Amino acid sequence: MIAEIRSALRGAFGRMSTALTAPPRTADYVPGPLFDFPHRMRRFQLRDVPNMLYDARIQLGLRMIKGPILSNAEFEIESDDERIVEFVKDQTEKFWNTSAVKALKAIEWGFSGSEALYELDPDDGMLKFDRLKGDLHAFDLDAYSHQGQLVGFTVRGSRRDDGSEDNPIWIGGMRAFWHVHQRDQNPWYGVPRLKGAWEPWFEGRVDGGGKDLRRVYFHKFALRGEILYHPTGQDARGKDYNTLAVEMLQHRRSGGSLAIQDDRDTAGNRRWELIEASAGPGGTEIIDYNAKLDDEKLEGMGIPPEVVAAEGTGAFAGRKIPMEAFFSMEQEIVDCLLMDWKDQILTPLVQLNFGPKADYMLQAKKLIEQFATDSTDLPQTEQQQQEPPPPVQQPMQMAQPDRKQMLRQTQKMFDLRDEEVDFVDRFTSNRNGQ
Repeated sequence: MIAEIRSALRGAFGRMSTALTAPPRTADYVPGPLFDFPHRMRRFQLRDVPNMLYDARIQLGLRMIKGPILSNAEFEIESDDERIVEFVKDQTEKFWNTSAVKALKAIEWGFSGSEALYELDPDDGMLKFDRLKGDLHAFDLDAYSHQGQLVGFTVRGSRRDDGSEDNPIWIGGMRAFWHVHQRDQNPWYGVPRLKGAWEPWFEGRVDGGGKDLRRVYFHKFALRGEILYHPTGQDARGKDYNTLAVEMLQHRRSGGSLAIQDDRDTAGNRRWELIEASAGPGGTEIIDYNAKLDDEKLEGMGIPPEVVAAEGTGAFAGRKIPMEAFFSMEQEIVDCLLMDWKDQILTPLVQLNFGPKADYMLQAKKLIEQFATDSTDLPQTEQQQQEPPPPVQQPMQMAQPDRKQMLRQTQKMFDLRDEEVDFVDRFTSNRNGQ
């Protein structure tokens, strides 16, 4: 009876373990469209990304996001086998130095697909990572999954010799490297970081928007032309005064001088009168408006304006909290990219070269710690450079007591004989160099 119960329990435990360790049922879950309030602007679409990449502020934001990831990322590696540690270190550094920037195109597109290339090392016979062929455009890629696991992707755009489009190319297994940005909203295609910058970008670039308004304003009001009042009629040569006035102003535009005869009418008014050119009304508000849109683009991309702003030479002074917030988001990108690198390429390589039971640990160090170390080397502010260093406090000088008086007090305190006092006197004199 007890044996039957134990057997039934083992069977139930086995079925439960199998069910609990199975792939997640929601692995392919994609959130439905969120509530979108009515707005005069249309929704962001992936086809907007190429146009947004022409924006200088967008490019600055992408470089600010990718720069610390590519230049400051450091890793911790552990394994019982030192050969595996060296292999993982060498392969990860090679991936980060040659191919991470290609995978990070997912930041602006939401995802990136690359074909992984490998090489056989002639010295040790190991199969090693070479580089990512990352020139595949996001519009030409389609991901395929099975039970919540990526199995590969297809690439459109290959052409036959006659110019007709061929069937899509299948990239699967270890050849396929697929990286997703903000995968919590879509596990296979993510969300582009540029989506947050869409509204200020659209407001600045649309007809009648900030950029167009600035261009029209300064074209119209940057400099008001000169005005020349002239009499009606013609001069002695038969040349119309209007034509003569225009020619005179054109010479003035090229830097020429102007001499006008001071003829006056019967009322005493000049028949010819020149009104100098003047600037139009100030365009400060328009400039500030475009600057605000530029800041909103960076904010939409997750970059606090305090990170970009520089006052004096201490560009990061007083910006600790915004920098910590920025680097926490940077850390998430590093961890996700490292996870994809491990799952899709590095772990299969380790098991191919060292056996299916080969094990290791690889994780990224905190970027904020690296920033805190580097920030100690930042230049001082202008005020700090001008302030003189505080004076060094000198030790207080104590008045030296009379030597004979000190010896008398010592003799009285310890009840010493005269010869003992002489010994103390000689000993202290030799010790003090006197």
